[in-house]
Amino acid sequence: MIKDPHHPNRESRTTNHDRELAGAVNAMSAGLSFMMCALAVFAPMASAIDAGEIIGKCRAAAYSAGKDSRSEVRMVTERKDGAVTEKEMTLLSIDIGDNGAQRYYIRINKPPASHGLTYMIWKNTDLEDDVWQYIPGADGAAHFPAGEERSAFEGSCLTFEDISGRGAEKDTHTLHNDEPAFWVLKSVSRDSGPVEFSYYLTWVDKSTYLPGKVEFYDKGGRMYKRTLVLEVKEIQGIPTVVAKRTQILSSGTNTLWSVSGTAYNQGLSEDIFTERSMKEPPVELGGQVY
Repeated sequence: MIKDPHHPNRESRTTNHDRELAGAVNAMSAGLSFMMCALAVFAPMASAIDAGEIIGKCRAAAYSAGKDSRSEVRMVTERKDGAVTEKEMTLLSIDIGDNGAQRYYIRINKPPASHGLTYMIWKNTDLEDDVWQYIPGADGAAHFPAGEERSAFEGSCLTFEDISGRGAEKDTHTLHNDEPAFWVLKSVSRDSGPVEFSYYLTWVDKSTYLPGKVEFYDKGGRMYKRTLVLEVKEIQGIPTVVAKRTQILSSGTNTLWSVSGTAYNQGLSEDIFTERSMKEPPVELGGQVY
């Protein structure tokens, strides 16, 4: 440091300035070091949240918890004008292979006017799902056109796809929000043509991977449909949704879907899930499916 003979204190002032500057630089360096350490710690955590993997586990937990399953279902649909329809049915499902393919057999038991009406869904992983309907007395089952899996099931707020589960591979999934108890995932269809939604949000329970809520949004970004899980029970050690409510916001219609008598891994045969069984109900688990 060069001293100024006319200003003997200038060196002292300069030294103080240098010290202040050095302190600031050191503080900045420490801050940057802390930020780099924080990034190093949190980056792996962020990258570990794989939205596609989470939604896959969610679908498995909700629709494929066992190799097969049987449930008795009560479906109550209430319209805005107060009209109520109630249906009771038997629902069977079975996994086919290990790639996510499944088959569903749904036979309506009540009301008497619908007794024997049967639906079958083949959930495919590489093609559109197949849906059949058998009306008692008909010669055979009617196969629905491609894309009908997103049509309403028996006048309810549910689609056939809501019952069988939408294949995770049909959409792209991103983490929308990370809440304390839920991952919120945003899903957009890979093919926007056959779907009515722009995207949907799924609240996935971090402890069970079951969906807690699902919201569907239209092309204008408005929510038009919402499903809320109302009750979860553990059955054979498997967390199971036993009650959920789906609402169509524009019409004010809502459907309550509740299940009872659920049993997993009963050794159901693939032969049940055929057109012949739709016409001639199979005998499984010690009793006829009514």
